[in-house]
Amino acid sequence: LKGENLRQALAALKNLKPAGPLDTLDLDSTIDASAKNGGEIELVFQRDLLDRLELVLLIDNGGYSMTPFVELTRLLFSKIRDRFRRAETYFFHNTVYGTVYKDARRTTPHPTPNLLRRKPDTRLLLVGDATMAPHELLSPRGALDYEADDAESSLTWLERLRERFPHSLWLNPIPKEHWETVYGRQTLQRIAQVFPMEDLTLGGLKRAVDKLNDKR
Repeated sequence: LKGENLRQALAALKNLKPAGPLDTLDLDSTIDASAKNGGEIELVFQRDLLDRLELVLLIDNGGYSMTPFVELTRLLFSKIRDRFRRAETYFFHNTVYGTVYKDARRTTPHPTPNLLRRKPDTRLLLVGDATMAPHELLSPRGALDYEADDAESSLTWLERLRERFPHSLWLNPIPKEHWETVYGRQTLQRIAQVFPMEDLTLGGLKRAVDKLNDKR
């Protein structure tokens, strides 16, 4: 997966909405309106279409299982940062609990409930291999940080994120042909029941963009 291919695939991810003053001449509508007005010119203006897409990127950057995919994840992160002005990135270890982090070292916490207050049309993209011990996903005290004040399972938090953000998707660096046999496949398959999941290949990324654009 090359940087230019990745950039082109991400370029299709848009949320165009009318914005700003009515100062752009709509030629087709002007012709139609003038014809209906007996030939007298009637100018019709419209607002520019601006990309109002807001993107939240959640990246798994902890654990040995993600080590082989560090460079690929960094490439994705850099291209998303270049492509989207309204993008925010947070980090987690293996899966999401009641806290995510603003920095890659995971020293600056950000409450997950704050993410849930964002607009529902925000695009949410999670990147990780989704493989872990089952209790990390399913147990109310499954966090590796056992002192964390999380009384709910990670699965509960993931379901809340999916319910809040219908335009959400999990991007997995493990090739799809290995999902049935990889170590940790139980949690991978369970997470795939919550979020649509694609692998981090060019084809997978294009399918991911279509889904985030709500194309069927």
